[in-house]
Amino acid sequence: LKAVNIPAKVFLTNKKGYPTMAKSHQVLLAELLKRIGRTLRIIVEGPPAHEGLSNGGSTKCLPYKQYIEYIRSKEVVQEILDTEEASLETPYLDNLQRPLQPL
Repeated sequence: LKAVNIPAKVFLTNKKGYPTMAKSHQVLLAELLKRIGRTLRIIVEGPPAHEGLSNGGSTKCLPYKQYIEYIRSKEVVQEILDTEEASLETPYLDNLQRPLQPL
């Protein structure tokens, strides 16, 4: 598993108008991050469901990115992703998955 596509419709709106996820989606995303780790790509698909938010950029994707970073920064996820072993193995993950090349 290299990427997870999340439709923008999945995000709910909190009291301030920013995107958030239901608790069950938060748990699922956190578990994926814990099990797959740093190499997991998260893609938010579809038109932004939170049109009212613009942070000065031409796209309205920044609130979604910030929310995903918030999920990744939770202590439960960081305990697993930021261990010394995880940081040492990260550069080698792509090399380990390549098939052997014929000589």
